Amino acid sequence: MDSVRRFALVDCAVETPSIYRELLQRVELAGARSQCLFTNQREASLAHVGPWLIDVPEIEATRELFSWLMLIESKYPAISWLVAKVDFETLFAHLESQIDLMLPDGSRGMHRFWDPRAWSRFQRVLTMEQRVAFMGPVLEWKVALKGKTHQISRVDAECNLLEEIIYVDADA
Repeated sequence: MDSVRRFALVDCAVETPSIYRELLQRVELAGARSQCLFTNQREASLAHVGPWLIDVPEIEATRELFSWLMLIESKYPAISWLVAKVDFETLFAHLESQIDLMLPDGSRGMHRFWDPRAWSRFQRVLTMEQRVAFMGPVLEWKVALKGKTHQISRVDAECNLLEEIIYVDADA
């Protein structure tokens, strides 16, 4: 696949159940492709509070969906924008593979990278190699926190050129 595609990663836990219900309605109206990252996980029954990957191509049919996602992003830390040169299935598989973390004691933990606040904290502890592996096929990852848009690109990750975004205080 050669064309760059835009995706949204929506954290439905932020304002549940209203975001979840409206997201499903708007995705259906736009005819957009979507799937909960929990679909194949032990948390599948939690789709209503889970992360949803949405294919948001820049076409007329998705204009209202895009506008709604931008509105949600302005109100809640619930949206991550991803740019990639891969299809939906490839990106979904990569993101799904990033959910479980192996903790030092051998137990598993859930990596909530779809929450912009957790994403920001996570960026602080990654090595360059870990950041590149985490990004996978993602060319650009963008979030909004406290009214400011922050992003990291694959080029930045590979060059380890970190901007202030990495150190945003997401706790406040």
